[in-house]
Amino acid sequence: MTYWMSLILLRFCTVFLTGFALVLMLILSPFVYLAQGYPLFFRQTRLGKGQKEFIIWKFRTMVEKRDIQGHLLPDADRISTLGKFLRKYSLDEFPQVINILRGEMSWVGPRPLPPVYGPLFNDRQKIRFQRKPGITGWAQVNGRNRVEWPKRLEMDVYYVEHYRPWLDIKIMGLTIISLIFKADGEYPSAKFTQTP
Repeated sequence: MTYWMSLILLRFCTVFLTGFALVLMLILSPFVYLAQGYPLFFRQTRLGKGQKEFIIWKFRTMVEKRDIQGHLLPDADRISTLGKFLRKYSLDEFPQVINILRGEMSWVGPRPLPPVYGPLFNDRQKIRFQRKPGITGWAQVNGRNRVEWPKRLEMDVYYVEHYRPWLDIKIMGLTIISLIFKADGEYPSAKFTQTP
């Protein structure tokens, strides 16, 4: 496949997925409301291209359960049944199409991380910030949260250094296959606490 053919195909895939995500958001929103009430969305500050901060959107997957002292219960005790389903199939990520339409994210790229992780990246790992963050990425289709942080970040750098339109198309295809046959969205991520 030539560069221009892959670029045209990538554009088609991007437009199709964006339209699909918007429709899916409309379908899922009433179910999220009935299961968990308002707000529908969880919003959090993340690091984008050039380490610029932006607000990421997700469907909310946890409820506000508190103990008798008024403190929030652990995350595992607050995630709803619907929330587990949304996370398992990564459906909670689809509201990030809002970030795509705002130019803050792409469908494919390194996953955006909270600003608290910013000082922990070494110079090589900061290469990941040369492209927009994505809803899915090279690390997500090669182990996702089951991969240790140093390897995951190295895969982000590999993606940036070897970027071609066909690589985005490949990642999109692998993501769809993973969601259909593996549904590995439920694996928790270890906290990034050091700079390798």
